Formats: sequence, structure tokens, C-alpha cells
Amino acid sequence: ECGVTGRRYRYAEIRQLCRRFAASLRRAGLQQGDTMTIVMPNTAEWPIVLLGAMEAGLVVSTANPHYTAGEITRQLRDSQPKAIVTLSAILPTVQEAIKLSGTQSKPLIVIAPGLEKASDIPAGTVDLRQMIQFDVNTSGVRFIGTIDDIVALPYSSGTTGQPKGVILNHRNIVSTVAQLNGRHEISHTEPALGSHQDVVPAVLPFYHIYGLTIVLLGKLAHGCKVVTLPKFEPKSFFKLLDQHQ
Repeated sequence: ECGVTGRRYRYAEIRQLCRRFAASLRRAGLQQGDTMTIVMPNTAEWPIVLLGAMEAGLVVSTANPHYTAGEITRQLRDSQPKAIVTLSAILPTVQEAIKLSGTQSKPLIVIAPGLEKASDIPAGTVDLRQMIQFDVNTSGVRFIGTIDDIVALPYSSGTTGQPKGVILNHRNIVSTVAQLNGRHEISHTEPALGSHQDVVPAVLPFYHIYGLTIVLLGKLAHGCKVVTLPKFEPKSFFKLLDQHQ
């Protein structure tokens, strides 16, 4: 659920929408092993975009949505994405980064629902909502790969230099989630059971590996209700706590 707009998805819906997104990516020409970059703050659509791309066999790279065009450019040159998922509000920065990167083949740009009211989709981009609509044919989606295939390419913070891509495979991601959820002493949530479902306010950014694996994937694996916030603001955070206490 998005803590700002109220958009929400049930687990069964997310499963269907992930498959549709995977099918649409394949239909758009992306192949297993291609890279897709996500440049957006925490929203309710993150699981759909992330897991759908993984189901299509893509490598998911994540970028800070507050980066400048120059900072995004370095990452695009290094990872060479075939698709980029972002929001309308961030699109000008992304387009400038693509231009600066000098890439010959322009990536597919997918616009996800933002935090503002629905608006027209900019020319030259694709609406995520169309890619996951009910009539998308998913019969051809079938992931063929191994647990050692690369699945994620987050970038380091660049504390002692420029950010560098960190190669993670399916085994890395699965083992991290399993270790977290397998020990009661280190897990902050209980698995969903019967009418019980823990609620997790997701403030830590999903573009960072901790927010991605521990908060998003780890809590989805526990069946939690994940409520996203694009950034920490005391007023909205305490309102969320009051609503879900």
C-alpha cells in the first residue's frame, strides 16, 4: 500500500501483475540477462516492477531518484540498461542522463504511477498501467535460469570513490531473506497466519540493498502489509503509525 496515495494491492493481485509486466517486457523485446534500471522512490508499484522484471529473467539495477542527471549517467554507462522505470516527475532528469550517456540504443522508458494525481503519459514512454492491464497475454512467460544467475545490480554509495555495481545472484537474495526470516531473534515481524498480518512502514529506500532485501522482499516473504513512504517526514510517518497501530 502507498502511504501517500492509498493505492494498494493484495498478494494475489501482485502475483498476476508481476506476470503481466514480465510478459510485456518480453514483448517489448527485452531478453533474459538484459538490465532494467528502476529510478523512483518507494511506491506501491515497486514489488510489481521488481519481481516482474525478475520473472522475465532481467537484471534489476536501482538508482537513487534524487540523483542528478550526471550521477545517473555514470550508472547508465556502466550498466547499459535496456529499460528504465521511473515517474513522470523524474523523467526530465532521466532523459537528460540518457542523452549524456551517449548510448546508441535508447532504452524503453516505463512510467509508473506517481505520488501526484494521474496525468497524461509523456510522449516516447510507456504507461506501466497498460503493461499490466487484464488483457495482457502471459502464456509465453517462463523463466529459464539457475539460482546462480545475476538478478540484481545495486550500486554502492561511493563513500571512497564513484559508486560501483554490486553483482548479486538469486542465491544471494534468497539466502539473505531466508536468514532474516528464519531466526525469530533477528526478525522484527511474524509470518502472516489466519487473521494476523503485521504492518511494516517502509521508509528506508528500496533503491538501497538493505531496503530492497530486508524491508521489501523480507517482509513480503513474511506476508506483511508493507506501507510505502517516499521519504521520512514526521507528520506522514506518525499518521501512518496512528492508522495501523
